[in-house]
Amino acid sequence: MKKFALPSLLLFMAVLFGAFGAHGLEGKITEKALKTFKTGNLYHFFHAFGLFFILILEEIKNIKLKREVILILLGLLLFSGCCYLYALTSIKLFAMIVPVGGISYLLAWLSLFLKCIKN
Repeated sequence: MKKFALPSLLLFMAVLFGAFGAHGLEGKITEKALKTFKTGNLYHFFHAFGLFFILILEEIKNIKLKREVILILLGLLLFSGCCYLYALTSIKLFAMIVPVGGISYLLAWLSLFLKCIKN
């Protein structure tokens, strides 16, 4: 059960950040920045649930999916995290890092796909 603590925490944070975006940021940042924040939050949710899925699959099939877990976590940090930071600070460096997080997400799901068809 301990392996599900991290995705649970990540989902808690997604709800917290979503509430902050909806109630704490409206009118305080531009509409474009708010949209960026919400995009980061949406992907945060999807991939925190995806992490649950990966860990359940790992448990059921008794296979190691460490690479996929790391890539999802990296994507959460670099995509969602940088969307949040860019929306709040307008620092372009964060916007430039976002695609690296997106690639990390893509690699995680591609790697899982390849393991699925291999087994």
